[in-house]
Amino acid sequence: MNNDILEWILERSLEAYDAENKSTDKIRERISFLVSMAFTPCLAISAYLISSLKGDLFSNENLFYFWVPIVFTIVLIISSACYVGYVLLSGFKYSRIPSPSHIIEYINKHPDQSVVLYDAQIGLLNQISQSVDENYKTNQHRKSKLLSAQRLAFYAFIALFFCIPRWVYDFINFETRPQPIKIILPIKVTQDNNMTTQQTQKQPEPSSTQNQQQTTNQLKSQEKPSFPQRTMALDSANNIDKPIFPTRSFALESYDPKIKVDKK
Repeated sequence: MNNDILEWILERSLEAYDAENKSTDKIRERISFLVSMAFTPCLAISAYLISSLKGDLFSNENLFYFWVPIVFTIVLIISSACYVGYVLLSGFKYSRIPSPSHIIEYINKHPDQSVVLYDAQIGLLNQISQSVDENYKTNQHRKSKLLSAQRLAFYAFIALFFCIPRWVYDFINFETRPQPIKIILPIKVTQDNNMTTQQTQKQPEPSSTQNQQQTTNQLKSQEKPSFPQRTMALDSANNIDKPIFPTRSFALESYDPKIKVDKK
């Protein structure tokens, strides 16, 4: 094979290999788009419609026009999520071409250096072509399952729209009814604070003359304290008693308490 032809085929093969790698990244982006733009809104809207439904929940009209589409919506969303889980979590294998370190090791171990470049190019071309074929099959299989998940999510939105008119009709025509209230605890009659204040204000207040008599009697009954007496201070330094200087003491080196100490 001519070297120019071989180089051209290698370039086209590397472009195809890169295209399959980009296709794998696009599959991941489509999975995140389905989760954020299809599953989450559809489930949130379904939960809101169910929780805020007015009127008789299980009447014949609500069963047919509301609950049947809601059940279809939930079933379709779960089926679509199963496809997405299969595409995301099944552990598909992708082929990778040899790294440059392995190619250099092959070149160094080649016995004939005159044809080593040609053999290396042929070997790399074979590995790239096999990797492209295997990755293409894997990506196509994942894309087909992901396409089924997208269709089911779209059908789920259509089923969800069918139950909205019935929800709007129940919301508009719903009438609140008075609910009976049962009193279990006995009613306790408590006296109002205004009543107590009025009663206290009506009590007769003592007159001023009576208050004066009470204060005078209290003053008479109390005993007067005695006035403090004077003290004498001596203005002389000679007559002040001087303290006695302490004298010496004796210590006996004996353990018998009967022995007395002779002071000299």
